[in-house]
Amino acid sequence: MQLIKKKERLGNIAFYIGMTIHLLLMVVGFGDCGMPLHGRLMQIAFLFFCIKILMTYYSKAEWLSMVILGSLGVLSYIGTGDEYVVSVIVMIFAAKSVDIRQVCKWIFLVALIFTVGTAVLSLCGIGGIPVDIRDYGRGGEEARWCLGFGHANNLHGTVWYLTALFTFLYFEKMDWRHYLILSIGNVALYYFTISKGGLIATQLVILAAFVLHYIKALQKQAWIYGCGVLGILGVFFISMISVSVEWLKSPILMLLDRLFTGRINLAYQHAHISMWKLISCAGEFGDTVDNGWVTMFFQYGYVVGILFVLFHLYLVYRTWKEKNGILLVLVITCVFYTFMEATYAVNNSYLLSNLCYIAAMIFIAGKKELKNEPGELKD
Repeated sequence: MQLIKKKERLGNIAFYIGMTIHLLLMVVGFGDCGMPLHGRLMQIAFLFFCIKILMTYYSKAEWLSMVILGSLGVLSYIGTGDEYVVSVIVMIFAAKSVDIRQVCKWIFLVALIFTVGTAVLSLCGIGGIPVDIRDYGRGGEEARWCLGFGHANNLHGTVWYLTALFTFLYFEKMDWRHYLILSIGNVALYYFTISKGGLIATQLVILAAFVLHYIKALQKQAWIYGCGVLGILGVFFISMISVSVEWLKSPILMLLDRLFTGRINLAYQHAHISMWKLISCAGEFGDTVDNGWVTMFFQYGYVVGILFVLFHLYLVYRTWKEKNGILLVLVITCVFYTFMEATYAVNNSYLLSNLCYIAAMIFIAGKKELKNEPGELKD
């Protein structure tokens, strides 16, 4: 038993080291500067997650799942030269038997400190510029506040990320005043960023959490989880249509293109479905394709893309089984934001920026149980 406890402690230490590396890569990447030896640090984090897996008890079914998905990740790496898929799989499985709630608090605290620090330094003339003046594709130059984050959408996206984590962590302790303050702050920030995706995603988190907080019976209603499934299938369907049908030939697509500020056109022009491959990268983007669902298929192929869709449907299924409405909110708003901004969903540099991966770690962590290894006696 002592040997098991020692292995568990060492495994947890390895996991926290790996998570801390990814966290630092993410928060530094939020700003307008890069991290030296980025690739090497990713490899070191991967190694620590592997150590955690070797120190952890898994059932036969979990090992089988790990081997199958890990093999797919290796094939993706061979086909694309990108370790993104296998890195995500290893990170999620390494979360087994870890107190993920404490990990989320650590992520939130560090991300908040770096976000405020980046903004303050930007206003002081250190680091990235506070205001970005450029043509954002709306018919002329605009001045939008980015506060050192490189792009106004990145700033508002980071606020969405922090709001979602905060709401998940402190949902039971919040009341109407918290939701009101968050809403006022979100609208006020939009005045400076003009980021529709950030505004909508953040406000969806706030409003949905508010409703679930005061109508608790909703968390037990199957239909709200069904709406989550429809939401995933909806954004997936729009994504597929946008890369298959020329937007100028469809009044509906033209309307959606205006609504989503050119994202339909960008997907059709630079990530057309005719270029997609089975399990390898279709090529280099000619321009920015903001749609993360399209990006996943374009960069990693049909197999990984379909798995990506099934992964999100599985998360909704798990939230329904556990009647966890607030975690459903995180997943669905992340689904929507993936549609608007690939940065927070398909980013091989910042794995923790995808809240759905954090949700998956919460589920795989489960209840912390101490298992006996073969040959070990129970106390």
